[in-house]
Amino acid sequence: MTPPIRIMLIDDHPLLRRGLALLFDRETDLEVVGEAGTPAEALALLDTCAPDVVLLDINLSGASGIALIHELRAVRRQIRILIISMYDDLTHVGAAYAAGVDGYVTKSASHIELMTAIRTVARGMPYRNPALAPRENPNTTETTLSPREGQVLQQLALGFTNHDIATALHVSVKTIETHRARVMGKLNAHSRADLVRHAIARGLLDPDVASTKAN
Repeated sequence: MTPPIRIMLIDDHPLLRRGLALLFDRETDLEVVGEAGTPAEALALLDTCAPDVVLLDINLSGASGIALIHELRAVRRQIRILIISMYDDLTHVGAAYAAGVDGYVTKSASHIELMTAIRTVARGMPYRNPALAPRENPNTTETTLSPREGQVLQQLALGFTNHDIATALHVSVKTIETHRARVMGKLNAHSRADLVRHAIARGLLDPDVASTKAN
């Protein structure tokens, strides 16, 4: 049996950490092995907890999560770092990627997106939040999708139904059907295989995840 992905939560809001821990407890392949509210606490626990993935807020009671990234990697070079933040602007997102994080999600993300991000970076793959992709790649020449269309593309490629996606994103099924039609039209996609190919090309889907979801 494959061991669970070991996660350390680093956020200065105890209630948020507790909520995330309860959410992860429902997943058989995820395990919270440590929680910290400050950089000092995180560094003190790092070797003991030996996490695979660190879920890190970008602001920690006046301390910089960006600065902590380098310190975490100095202690455990192989660690995967996923930023979870309320900020979605180019300044914060760009600074995080420049510091070498493996992925970035916002605190408004759906639980499906967060789980996907964790599992993706744990496999050693970078995760690109579809809602932030246009900001991360301002010079891209590929067909532009809106942030919501990027989310829908990712979830369709993962094999979720219109109803599943509507529930996760708190919108109507009819809205998802509209987004789906637009995505398929923009990408000239005619099947789920086409959607998977586009999602992988845009960095929205781990190829290993795609293969396990096939059929």
